[in-house]
Amino acid sequence: GGSDVRFNIRLAAAIKQARQADMPKENIERAINRATSKEYTNADHVVYEGLGPHGVALVIECLTDNKNRTVKALRNKFNRMDGVMTPVGYMFDSKGRICFTASEGSSTRSFDAMFDHAIDVGAEDVTNFGSGRAELTCQFTDLSPIAKALSEKYAYAIECVEGVHLPNTAVNISDEQAAELEAA
Repeated sequence: GGSDVRFNIRLAAAIKQARQADMPKENIERAINRATSKEYTNADHVVYEGLGPHGVALVIECLTDNKNRTVKALRNKFNRMDGVMTPVGYMFDSKGRICFTASEGSSTRSFDAMFDHAIDVGAEDVTNFGSGRAELTCQFTDLSPIAKALSEKYAYAIECVEGVHLPNTAVNISDEQAAELEAA
């Protein structure tokens, strides 16, 4: 935790993602200051679940200072897209995801080396994206120690560190339906 990127690898990864999305530096700093301010310590982390259009299950995590306002806004959103708020958490596994990259010319750049290192530090699964890029999944509670080990022990650049809800089964939808869901 904390606002120091030297000690908070998740924050460092989030800042890197924000910069890649061309977010202005002032917005990043303002978000960090707001999140660490005393007035924001009353914010609650809440999780809502539901079925969206085309039978797509949704798990929505929010950080809010007003649960009633948040649930009302989400209920309205579900109603507008012909969805329903209902328990769907059993359809997902909560996992951690870490995206990492080996430096150019490094001996750890091969997928075999990346795979071995990821498994060595506690990964459950590793996906190869080529060019020295990989993604691993792990237990959510192991996110920080694994990211720290990959960064410090093997000198990988950490691109993202996040909790994810991985579906147990997938719903096949068309590109048009996916666009409709994203627009909602």
